[in-house]
Amino acid sequence: MDVKVEKAIIEFGNEHLKIYRRSSYGKIIIIGLIFLTATIANLAQFVDFGEKEHIAQILLQGDIGNGSDTGSGYSVGDHIISAINNSKASAIVIEADSNGGSPTDSQIIDGVITQYKEIAKLDVEVLQRISDELHSTNRIFSNDVLRKAEVNHVVVQGDFQELIKELPRKLIIAVISKSCASACVQAIVNADIIIAQPASLVGNIGVRMDSYNWHDLAKKLGITNTVITSGPHKDMLSPWQHSSSEQQGLARDMLVIPVFEQFKRSVLTARKNKLNADEKVLFSGLIWTGQEAKRIGLVDINSDKLQTRKNLESMSGLEYLSYSKTEYGLSKILSSTLNWLSYQ
Repeated sequence: MDVKVEKAIIEFGNEHLKIYRRSSYGKIIIIGLIFLTATIANLAQFVDFGEKEHIAQILLQGDIGNGSDTGSGYSVGDHIISAINNSKASAIVIEADSNGGSPTDSQIIDGVITQYKEIAKLDVEVLQRISDELHSTNRIFSNDVLRKAEVNHVVVQGDFQELIKELPRKLIIAVISKSCASACVQAIVNADIIIAQPASLVGNIGVRMDSYNWHDLAKKLGITNTVITSGPHKDMLSPWQHSSSEQQGLARDMLVIPVFEQFKRSVLTARKNKLNADEKVLFSGLIWTGQEAKRIGLVDINSDKLQTRKNLESMSGLEYLSYSKTEYGLSKILSSTLNWLSYQ
């Protein structure tokens, strides 16, 4: 549901339905209305009301690969493709907040962006010009406010409206809020412009494999497990037996290192002219603040998603349109409803 619509509904409820909250009958009516609103909001996502030109907003949140609309590489990649193919979308903004996850899902997202960028390259000077404006504070406030403050040199909106529409392909911007670590970095590393707040956490580039082992506990409890395999490594890293140094070495050499090398290639290729850190440090698994990530070349701009949105909308004359689906589940509706009904 659009944030403005949701806010309007809440304000309406607070102003006009106070009397109903004082009776059980009234509370039932309110709960019914909220359920109806949530149902309509979910159905509205599948109805085309005639789109206007817009900036496509795509969310990348939570564990990558968790199956949600904002975490599944398939879903996020599909949203990016939809925005690319939509003639009404003039630019794409990926808002990222994830501590990592599945490398296969992150590769799907990275693959879509990489393949699209092969269609056409954007001029470096044009990208720099856009980057400078995205970092500007002059566009957040109205012209009237700026005039009163006597701020000069405000770029005319029309200049960028035409520029963004005439680019050989759509601009892809990634904006990091709290964190973008490990698989999240791989997912967005090929964006044209990467933005992070100074206090964001960025990095942790690497691959890890975890394996539980309850062999000693099972032995104390008298529990055994019989396994019949076709080969000596079929039950490699089984939690029922201590893994040998040979098996750990095989897992590292055959699974962890190859995926890690793929990750390294993505980062080095995408940021080759911007990186300012030794590879041993860059790929050590360290994580940096957004400010430090900018210094070493993983990030282009230190800003936040609010300022980026206001600047981009001011530059293009267009508004954001979310491509990520927000589901209103029963538990979420009930918890928010009961809290709201408790106010007197």
